Amino acid sequence: MNEFQVLIDNNQRRGDAITKEDPDSFAKLARQQTPELLCFG
Repeated sequence: MNEFQVLIDNNQRRGDAITKEDPDSFAKLARQQTPELLCFG
């Protein structure tokens, strides 16, 4: 398994664990983020 797949799998497991503990956790985080300016780069 390559390094990127390991990172993706670990990220998925962490997200699943957080969602299992608090199903609304990511929705709560999204509501807190209201930037006036969004920059990419």
